[in-house]
Amino acid sequence: MPSSKSLDIKMDSAILSSIIKTVLKNNMDVYGLSETFIDSLPFFFKKKKMENETGIRVSASDDGYVIDLYLIVKYGVKIPELAWDLQTEIKYAVEKKFATKVSKVNIHIQGVIYDKTRSKGIPDENNLPDGK
Repeated sequence: MPSSKSLDIKMDSAILSSIIKTVLKNNMDVYGLSETFIDSLPFFFKKKKMENETGIRVSASDDGYVIDLYLIVKYGVKIPELAWDLQTEIKYAVEKKFATKVSKVNIHIQGVIYDKTRSKGIPDENNLPDGK
């Protein structure tokens, strides 16, 4: 496994992003991706869309790859359950696709937002993680 100093990712970042975003899209409790709370402020006020790669970071360590996700979640979500589900699903999906070890999937909740459309179980296409 590569050291954390020389990040030699053998995974294609576009494919990795696609896998992670697919898992996030299938979960109605995730509202979007965000790098930091400050970066998410325009998103809260609907003044701009999120960047496609914002909120996903991958690094390598001696134990395997570490994936950090920075998320905005829907109001009322049970965050510990959501984090556990996402960690399990993303780790499984990435390890299956790339046949490599993922040592950690860290979930960082950057904000909570109330959305009437999403709260009724109807996805809002403008707020999906890939911006489609």
